[in-house]
Amino acid sequence: MVAVTFGRIGAARGRTVTYVAGDELGAQRLARACLRRRASAPKRIGAAYVTRELADPGGWV
Repeated sequence: MVAVTFGRIGAARGRTVTYVAGDELGAQRLARACLRRRASAPKRIGAAYVTRELADPGGWV
């Protein structure tokens, strides 16, 4: 399972999207795809996302 939370700075809560993968490799792909989408934000919306917390016990990223 991969959970990604994002939102605006100063907002009380962000939005959490949870993805379910069939195996560990699928979960790694989902996590990387989510991070890649957030990294392209400056080109898409003109502002970057900031990583506030990264729980990566398996060293995927």
